[in-house]
Amino acid sequence: MKISTIFTPAQREILANLHARDSEERCKGIREAISLKALRPAVARLLCVLVLQNGANIIVEFGTSHGYSTIHLAAAAERTDGHVYSVDEIPEKIALATENLGAAGLLHRVTLVTCDGAEFVNSLPDGIDFVLVDYGIPAFAPAFAGLREKIAPGGLIFIDGGPDGHWESDAVRGFKTSLEKDPAFLVSILPMQKVHLVAVRVVT
Repeated sequence: MKISTIFTPAQREILANLHARDSEERCKGIREAISLKALRPAVARLLCVLVLQNGANIIVEFGTSHGYSTIHLAAAAERTDGHVYSVDEIPEKIALATENLGAAGLLHRVTLVTCDGAEFVNSLPDGIDFVLVDYGIPAFAPAFAGLREKIAPGGLIFIDGGPDGHWESDAVRGFKTSLEKDPAFLVSILPMQKVHLVAVRVVT
């Protein structure tokens, strides 16, 4: 069975259109606040596999954008009977994501929020199984202290990264180092099309 089978034809069409728009924007060098800035398809599909493998019930996303990765997470949540909580600070992006998730028939699996990360964390339930961070570490780091205690043992954090050397840059190195020193998390760097960070909570 291919991973694509978890998506309906309508969902596959929406994802293809979003990917095409993102590719066009990248090709033209359009990187505005409202730009799509989606995960690469291979990474998004990996997230589906990780959610399904973990049987994740409470799924959290920092950085909704237009809903490309949110659709992937929500389609996996259909199989695990889970729910996705997603935040973006740009109301126009949440509006577009709402439209795309509605057209994909997945809005019932998602709670979309417009606020900063710390406020978002305060609204989340305990026992989080899976976290996607596609948000920028400077924006995410202040929210992590509150998020940390809500992640269930075995819960996984996947942080979308950047090119080679990304995790040694001044903007993110401190966060990576502090997470590596945290005895509650097992941390690994995952080089793919970008260099991602994956952490699993191993201590209650």
